[in-house]
Amino acid sequence: MGAPYYRDSNGMMGYGAQPMGDNYNIAPAVWVGVANSVTVNYVDQNGNVLSPPTQTAVNKGGSFTLDSIPGITGYEYHQWRDENGTVQSGSDISIENVNQSQNIYLIYRPVVTVKYLKQVSDQYIAIDGVADTKHAVDYGTTFTLSSPPKISGHVYYRWWDGVSANDPVASPVSVANITAPETVYLIYQTARTVTVNYVDVNGVLLDIDSGTTGVQSTTQYDVANGSNFSLTDIPEISGYGYLHWLDADSAVRNDSPISITNVTSNTDLYVVYGFSVPVQVQKSVTTGNSADKAEDFSFTISFETASGTPFNAGKKISYIGGTVSGTAATPPASGEFTLDSNAAATFTLRHGQLIEIADLPPGTMVKVEENLEPTSIFTATSVFTKQSGADATSCDAGFELTGLDELPAICVYTNQRKVPVPSGVDVAPIDSMLLWAVVLAVSGLAWFGIRRRRQWTH
Repeated sequence: MGAPYYRDSNGMMGYGAQPMGDNYNIAPAVWVGVANSVTVNYVDQNGNVLSPPTQTAVNKGGSFTLDSIPGITGYEYHQWRDENGTVQSGSDISIENVNQSQNIYLIYRPVVTVKYLKQVSDQYIAIDGVADTKHAVDYGTTFTLSSPPKISGHVYYRWWDGVSANDPVASPVSVANITAPETVYLIYQTARTVTVNYVDVNGVLLDIDSGTTGVQSTTQYDVANGSNFSLTDIPEISGYGYLHWLDADSAVRNDSPISITNVTSNTDLYVVYGFSVPVQVQKSVTTGNSADKAEDFSFTISFETASGTPFNAGKKISYIGGTVSGTAATPPASGEFTLDSNAAATFTLRHGQLIEIADLPPGTMVKVEENLEPTSIFTATSVFTKQSGADATSCDAGFELTGLDELPAICVYTNQRKVPVPSGVDVAPIDSMLLWAVVLAVSGLAWFGIRRRRQWTH
C-alpha cells in the first residue's frame, strides 16, 4: 500500500498522520486516500515485451483512463488484457475504482509491409505515387497475398522477401510463421496494353452489354513486355454472333482462343461479330383442290456450327408461326424444337404457312428437307433466297448463315399435284401442265381416228 496523503482546510497537502484540528487551530483535513499505480505493459500476442512499461499514479478508489494508445513501429494495436487476465476489445481502456496497484497489457500484432517496385533493367525502384500497404497478422501465422493489386501502366511480375541472398520468385506471395514485422516487395514491369475492340462486319463498334451500335466498347488488358496474351471468353452480344477476329496486321483469324505472342508494343485486336438473322421456311401449294391446300406437309430441319459440329442433342430452338403474304392461311402455333441425336427436328406446314427461327448465330449451317414419300401425289421444289455472301442454291443442300447483313434466309417450298398415270405406264414425274397437254393430245387423236373410221364405213 502507498503512504497516506491528506489535504487540510487551506488546501495544503500533508503526509503521514493527520494533525488534530482542535490542538492546532486547523480545520479538519479531508482524507485523500492511498496512492496506487497502474502499470501499462506493451506486449505481442506471445507475451514478448515490445516497449518499456509506463506507470500512472491513481488515488485510492479513483479511476484510470488511457488517453491514447501508443504506436509501436512494425506493430498494430489489437486488444488489451486487464489484471485478471480478461481480454478486452476496442480502444477504450479504462479502469474504475482502483483500490490497489495493478498491471494491464496492451497487445499488439506484427505488421507485414508491402512495398511496390518496378523493374528497370536489372534494378528495382519504387513506383511513383504508389504507397506501401500494411497488413497486421496474428503471431505465428502465415501471410498470403493471392491477388497482387493492379497498378495502372504496370503488370505484376514477381515478389521478393527482402533477403539479399534470395531471388524474386513467381509463386504466390506467402510468408510463414510471422513473429515480428516483415517486409515483402512486389515487383512489377512496365505494361504493354492490348486493346480488344468489339465490332460488327462493317467495323462499327458494338456495346457488349446491349448490342447497340455506335457505342465505344473496348476492353484493355495490361500484359508484361514480351509476354503472351490470350482471350478465352468471347462475350455474347444480343442480335449478333461471333465470326472471327483481326490481329494487329488486320489479318482475318479463325483460330481459337484469340491469342498473340511476344507483346512488345501497345496492340489493337478486333473481335468481329455477324448479324444473327432469322430463317424462314414457307409452304405453297399451287395446284390441286382445297383439300390439298389443307394437307400437312412434313419437313426436317438440322443445324451445325460453323466448324461443322452438329448442335447438341436436346438443344431447344424457338420458332414463331406466320403466314405467307397474300394468303388467307391460318398461322401455325409458335413453339420450340428439341433437337434429336442428329441435331434435327421435324415440323409440318400447310399452304400459306411459315415458321421463322430467330437469332441463329452467323456461321450456322442449316439444312431443310421436305419429307415426301416416293409414292406422294405431289412434286416439290425449293427456292433459297440468298443472303449477302451465301453460296447455297437450294435449301435441301444446306446453306450457311453468313451474318453479313440482316436479311433473312428464306426457303420457299412449292408443291404441285401430279396427274394420275395409268397402271403399267412407267414414266418419271413430269410437270402437271405438260401431262395434261399430252392427255389432251392423245384424246384428240383418238377422236379424229374414230371420225375417220366412221367415214370409211359409210
